[in-house]
Amino acid sequence: MNALAYIHSQGYVHRDVKLENVLLKHTDSDEIKLIDLELTTPVDDGRHEVQGSLPYMAPEVFHGRYDVRSDTWSLGVVMFALMTGRLPFMQKDEESLVHHIKHEDIDYLKTEQYSPEATAFLKALLRKELALRPTAQQLLLDPWLARPNDCPSESDLPDTQQQSQDSSTRVISTPK
Repeated sequence: MNALAYIHSQGYVHRDVKLENVLLKHTDSDEIKLIDLELTTPVDDGRHEVQGSLPYMAPEVFHGRYDVRSDTWSLGVVMFALMTGRLPFMQKDEESLVHHIKHEDIDYLKTEQYSPEATAFLKALLRKELALRPTAQQLLLDPWLARPNDCPSESDLPDTQQQSQDSSTRVISTPK
């Protein structure tokens, strides 16, 4: 969250936050690195092309709008995958996937093993309405982030490595 808040404070949007771009600095560390700044662009650069990894894109991106909160959505997809072992939307064809991201509700059933605060945090990240979705800076103030004992043990976590191998995330770039 700190890395995303920093990028945003510098006037940039990452545009490709996904599992493959979130790394631990060391295996025995909780320090997280956000990598691959290839698609990073100034927030107000006027670009309207759709870019990023399709399953992680926020609904507004398909209308050619990027905002720092678009990255917040993508972070929510990462968190959802870590909590459930799958992506929120897993349609096989691009058209159906875009439709579901833009219009369909997310099934939060597999998040029930987590605290209400963790699930509320996740739901805030994945609000379809851009105006209601918090920024990374706002999320840094969320009390749930200060509760390290809210996490399940490692044995309770889903196997996300299989999910990462199964999902063929593509970077698409199409004009509006």
